[in-house]
Amino acid sequence: MHFRHFFPTGPKELLMSKPSARALLVTAAILLVPLLGPVGSSADAASLSSASVPSTVEGMAAHSITATGATISWDPVPTAARYRVYWSTSSSMPSACEPNCKVITPSSLSSPSTTLKDLPAGKTHYVKVSALNAAGKTITGWQTTPLKVSLASSTVAIPTSVQGLTASDLTTTGATISWDPVPTAARYRVYWSTSSSMPSACEPHCKLITPSSLSSPSQTLAQILSPTTPRAAGTYYLKVSALNAAGKTITGWQTTPLKVTLPATTTTIPASVQGLTATNLTTTDATISWDPVPTAARYRVYWSTSSSMPSACEPHCKLITPSSTSSPSQTLAQILSPTTPRAAGTYYLKVSALNAAGKTITGWQSAPLKVVLPNVASAAPTGLRAVTASASSLSLDWNDVSDAPQYRIQLSTSANMADSVYYRFTASEGVVEDLAKATTYYLKVRVISAAGDNLSDYSEAVQAKTLAVDGIPLDIASFNVKCQSCYPTNAADRGPKELPWVDRRQAVVDTILSRRPDVIGIQEASQAWLIENGKQVNLSQFEDLRNRLKATGGTYELANANRNNCVKSTTPSNCVVKDQGASKGTKILYDTAKLTLVRQGSNGLARASSSGQERFVAWAVFTQKASGQQFFFATTHLEPGTQYHDLRQTQAGQVVRAIDAANTTDLPVMLVGDMNSTRYATPTNAPFDAFVASGLVDPLGTTYKSPEVSSTATAEKRVHANYNSFNGFVPAQKRYAQAENGSNLDYMLTSPMQVKQWETVVNLDSSGNLTGIIPSDHNMLTAEVVLPR
Repeated sequence: MHFRHFFPTGPKELLMSKPSARALLVTAAILLVPLLGPVGSSADAASLSSASVPSTVEGMAAHSITATGATISWDPVPTAARYRVYWSTSSSMPSACEPNCKVITPSSLSSPSTTLKDLPAGKTHYVKVSALNAAGKTITGWQTTPLKVSLASSTVAIPTSVQGLTASDLTTTGATISWDPVPTAARYRVYWSTSSSMPSACEPHCKLITPSSLSSPSQTLAQILSPTTPRAAGTYYLKVSALNAAGKTITGWQTTPLKVTLPATTTTIPASVQGLTATNLTTTDATISWDPVPTAARYRVYWSTSSSMPSACEPHCKLITPSSTSSPSQTLAQILSPTTPRAAGTYYLKVSALNAAGKTITGWQSAPLKVVLPNVASAAPTGLRAVTASASSLSLDWNDVSDAPQYRIQLSTSANMADSVYYRFTASEGVVEDLAKATTYYLKVRVISAAGDNLSDYSEAVQAKTLAVDGIPLDIASFNVKCQSCYPTNAADRGPKELPWVDRRQAVVDTILSRRPDVIGIQEASQAWLIENGKQVNLSQFEDLRNRLKATGGTYELANANRNNCVKSTTPSNCVVKDQGASKGTKILYDTAKLTLVRQGSNGLARASSSGQERFVAWAVFTQKASGQQFFFATTHLEPGTQYHDLRQTQAGQVVRAIDAANTTDLPVMLVGDMNSTRYATPTNAPFDAFVASGLVDPLGTTYKSPEVSSTATAEKRVHANYNSFNGFVPAQKRYAQAENGSNLDYMLTSPMQVKQWETVVNLDSSGNLTGIIPSDHNMLTAEVVLPR
């Protein structure tokens, strides 16, 4: 389950102390720090001695301005050892600088500065500086015009980097780049590149700009790149830093640049505004939103209580300028103002677009949007249940109510709901936290409006209990190791980096031991005798794998070590049929240090033909030694080939029925294996659909024909999940965006439980390609789950 927007119970108050009397007085004194200090280094003096002494101190600037002070800096004067600083609140500045004069020795003679403190808040001050040599003689005059320093009305924090960097109004040749204003900033430096690495030195792709509005700074991409011409469909990366009026940089660059991709073609303006929808419905309001129209600056909204909507929209028309051009919307209350929406009212709306010149650029929709405000008497939600529990939380789920703005969960330790606490959620699921361990709770749910008004009665109360202790993680895995007899004799049929079993088996062992799963479902670990050095060895592939795991330090055993379902299980020759629980190459390995085998078995599945490959689902019940909890684990390998869609659908149904028949005590279930069907399978991803329909959950949230992660995903952390599970022994692997799902032949599904991590195990080089010996044509999958109690 996914937690959806928990709302805090109320606003926090910010307590402010009264301003001190000292800060309110207009003082005649100024604190100059440091008053006395060490004379600059001999290196400073040597570097300045050869230059001529100017008539006045130059390069004066103010920065780090607060409400009661500022730092004043200037260019160093050759042979100067000290400086006299004179300040006044009057621009005329009397000829005698006392009492507002102070002689200072700056901490650095090469970068002289001083800090003025405790000045009258918010005032404007005027500052002059003259230089003195080591003998105390004045060697420069005052400046003709003093430096003007306007103190801030209140202390403003300057961020470490410019915030809110965004791109809007994208066309084939340009965009508008905007950002949040930085206090005291007068200009900005924009750095652009066509490479995401962006070298540390920004020249020649830097530009200093003074935005037309300091409160809403922005610049077009064409202006930033000028005289370079933007290319069609180009991708650009940008960073922005801020400078004060003295030209000093006051913020750093952003850690990650803004990526701006110009569209390949100019977007056409639709005949009518699209995507008109109503959300967040309450008894008195709703949010009306629609898709943005290119070049639109405003929109005309026309509403009526009649579905016929007369051709002239007055007086029920309103021109609006949405706060977001990329996600235009308006509340129904704002649209109808000053008319007040009625409870449970029905409204009809149309929207057209206008450009910046006020010209209408789209027509009305052919059919209006119908908005029905919900009635308070809506039925209470049903199906409330606790899906999983921990020692301090309950993960809840309930049936969705159409157009419900929000839900309120009522929770109490008493059946009469005394001393209840309440939680709000925007979806029909959520997590309640900070609960007491090993405690029974009573829960109810109702529909509420966005403002918190009750839109339905509460559901009947249900019970749920938190755990005495949090669950102990269980590591599961699935690995198709490719059968040792499947190595093609024709080199042209092999994968680019494919090796025979004897040359890659240690890589399989090393891959398993690198993650040390508690239990692993193996596919294609053949029951036939191995071939080594051209001779048969009385050892199956799955026995060879088990033995090598043990020899390399593992504590693994097979849940069922039988090769064949014969009285003499070691060979199929002259077989007298007997069910030995054998399942050919579909096997379960488990770590005997962590798990105890309770019982095991296997079930045969439908075959492509009487002579076709036998298919099985192998299963076992284990006890987790650390927690004493039992669970049900199964692995299978379904028929390959696009022509066997219907057969895989049949096999998946048989797997579901086998699990139901063997899992007699309703234990938590994990099903893994090679299902030979991806999300792009046609006409459907039949095995996946069958397993999910049975109540199993895909931790990755696979979406049919899309890499998108659906809202049903339960994996809290994803590692290389964007890689496909099948690699074909090809080093250069196709992969999706890091936040997306790979297209998998292999799956690991669970009954509802916490999944802390999912990993597609791949050994990668710096380019993201497979490196070293590739263990198999499938990647191992692992997951860390927590058994529910």
